[in-house]
Amino acid sequence: MKHAFVYTVCSCILLSVIIAFATPARAGSYYEAGCRYYVHKNWEKAKENFLKDIETTDRGDSYYFVGEIEKNNGNLTTALEYFEKAVERKMTPKYRNLAYWNLIVIYESRSDFPKTIKTCKYFYEVLGEASAKTKAENLINKLMWTENEDAKKEYEEGINSKSKDYSLALQHFRQAIMLDSAFLSPVFEIGMYYYTQNQYRDALSYFNQILYRIPFYGELQLLVGEIYFQEKRYSEAATAFEAALEYAFIDKDMKYSSQLKVATAYYNIGQYTKAETFLQQAISTKKGNLSPYLLLSAIQMQKNDYDGALQTLQAAYKIDSNNPEVLYQLGLVFYNKNDNKAYEYFEKVYMQYRQKHKEIPAKYIKAFIITAQYYYTTKQYSKVVELTTIVPENLRDESLLLNFARSLYMLAQYNEAIVHFNKFKLSDNDLFILCKCYAFINDTSKVKEILSSNYYNTNFINKVKEDKLLKPIYTEVQKQRETPATVQPQHQEEQKDLPTTHETTTEPIHPQ
Repeated sequence: MKHAFVYTVCSCILLSVIIAFATPARAGSYYEAGCRYYVHKNWEKAKENFLKDIETTDRGDSYYFVGEIEKNNGNLTTALEYFEKAVERKMTPKYRNLAYWNLIVIYESRSDFPKTIKTCKYFYEVLGEASAKTKAENLINKLMWTENEDAKKEYEEGINSKSKDYSLALQHFRQAIMLDSAFLSPVFEIGMYYYTQNQYRDALSYFNQILYRIPFYGELQLLVGEIYFQEKRYSEAATAFEAALEYAFIDKDMKYSSQLKVATAYYNIGQYTKAETFLQQAISTKKGNLSPYLLLSAIQMQKNDYDGALQTLQAAYKIDSNNPEVLYQLGLVFYNKNDNKAYEYFEKVYMQYRQKHKEIPAKYIKAFIITAQYYYTTKQYSKVVELTTIVPENLRDESLLLNFARSLYMLAQYNEAIVHFNKFKLSDNDLFILCKCYAFINDTSKVKEILSSNYYNTNFINKVKEDKLLKPIYTEVQKQRETPATVQPQHQEEQKDLPTTHETTTEPIHPQ
């Protein structure tokens, strides 16, 4: 870190340069007359003509020259106003640069350091003036430095000791602070030591001492924002990242990352409007990245703005139509809009993971469950079986498993269907299907046991009587029950664990 503050700026412009770069709109114009009077240092006439040109053309260059005249006359407040207005308008590039330098010098002379840094940042990032960045760095260094020679000596000893004995270096840094509590460079060094040791709370205690005095130290705000973000202190992280975006000299990638993180921080503390603002900025900063679209759509869904979320996700879909999260969120939007397209997108999510043989995140499982249930109602039984199979056993509820068993039956997988049906107390319809499963695998003894134990269940028995496959078996059971038997008690004992029925609202199933 450099600590010398060296900056010089020319307070006047060579008259020959003024003449060379003056670009009058037409011969005899107010602007041309103003330039002539300016060259001859006739400030009053020059100002008069430039002001008339401003009224006529609102020319940025004329604002600049009036600012120069006011500065030469010692009227810095008025000069500042004209320089600020000048840079807001079209200008000759050379005069624009000079206007910015004037703004920087006047802001600094007034100790308005935040505006000084912001002006340097704009000058550097938008107009490409590299020396503006150097100027900002020198200003920060100056504010962190000291004139106390003893403190400076201790600091230099600490710097020299860092590579050999950091504990000794820390002693020197602390001694430097004791000699001058306003000396912030050693404070920064101690903070960085704790940061490299992952002792973030200690690091923050030192970094925040600096930011309390120099809140416009953008690069340090960025570092502090990262610490807060990692520790999920989202309110503090948002504040720090916003300051970093305002003052730090950062490249496009870092700007995008900071915008996304401040948006995420605001999302996590429920300040959705602020989050949306920074997400839109992130989208503009770096097009083609999905993250801001996905977070923006999540916010829009939180606000029940499903049309807005759909529009956002359609833009994301154009970027990557195979991204599982994009597909999942599209499914959620359509699901909340009661649109059956939801299940198409949920299935696409599943297909992405099946094709790549990747583990499916738990967050998608619920979507697969409701999709499986939907496919059952639309008689897409093989899809029901496939989706149910990937749901972890601890997440399979009775409704899902019964539809799974019913689908197995419809796919003629009778033995497996029987296993799942026997896990539950069945409705009349499901008990009927179970009987059919046993009948199809020729296990008539099981069919008879179920019919006997449910002999007085009128609704169930009526279904059986109407079925060509089960009716003959029922007739046999009926004859046996009408014939007196001396072994009835034993028979009843054997039936005590057989499936029985319970009331249900399930629609009747008509097996194939």
